[in-house]
Amino acid sequence: MHYGQDIHGSFGQKIVAAKDGVIVKVVTGCASWSRNRGQRKCGGGFGNHVVIRHSDGNFTYYTHMQNSGACSAMARLRNGQRVS
Repeated sequence: MHYGQDIHGSFGQKIVAAKDGVIVKVVTGCASWSRNRGQRKCGGGFGNHVVIRHSDGNFTYYTHMQNSGACSAMARLRNGQRVS
């Protein structure tokens, strides 16, 4: 259980940062859930994902991504800048 809000997007839709922040975690290499049910726990259950830390101490998790490999840890992102 978590106290965040899940926002669903369409497959292949671009993902943008909700707020300025710094990428603190990038997980790649998880197979698609629909093609490989054995990868259900990859990325701690989040699959490919990126975590952004914001200046107010909050974090935004972008999970179940098709590809998070274009991101790099410690990169700064601005509000609206593309995450994937």
